[in-house]
Amino acid sequence: MVERPDAGRPGTLSARMVQPPMKRTLPYALVLLLVLCWSVALYWVSPDAIVARLGTNTFLAVFVAGMLGGTSIVFPFPYYLVVVTAAAGGAHPLLVGLCAGLGVIVGDTTSYMVGHAGRAVLPAGASGAIAFVQRRVADIHSAKFYAGLFVYGAVMPLPNDVIMIPLGAAGVPYWRVILPFGAGNIVFNMAVAALTARGVSIW
Repeated sequence: MVERPDAGRPGTLSARMVQPPMKRTLPYALVLLLVLCWSVALYWVSPDAIVARLGTNTFLAVFVAGMLGGTSIVFPFPYYLVVVTAAAGGAHPLLVGLCAGLGVIVGDTTSYMVGHAGRAVLPAGASGAIAFVQRRVADIHSAKFYAGLFVYGAVMPLPNDVIMIPLGAAGVPYWRVILPFGAGNIVFNMAVAALTARGVSIW
């Protein structure tokens, strides 16, 4: 009888790829807990009081929140809560959106660097996906490529890692990625802040 080398042994590929449900759901549970805690805190402390307390440091706080939100590869921080709070508290919505967008750009840079630096250690199965991204980028005219990144950043409230990491791993030049993507993120956050301020004024 020939014993299969992987049979019954911990640490095989299949065992390593299967993560416990707790590890998969923990980040989402933490985000939900943070949202609930933030909502409870706003019940006791109004956005106006928070902005008045922070003063001009409000924009720095928004920038840091955006930077943490951009590094969602480490922890999916819902920085929109800070953007909405600052705008609802009376901070200038366009400046709030600008600071948040610039923070997200800094955070997204880390995701790009992770993908770019990780090309050499990617598993063999990922090489085909990276080659596909490289072909698609090469086939797309620059205007369409830039427009696609801008629209994603300006419209999609989704993690940017799903775009930044593959493009970094595919070796797409950093500035070609970050400029349209960052501009889209700034527009998105300005829109969120402006709509929040408008809604507060109407209410």
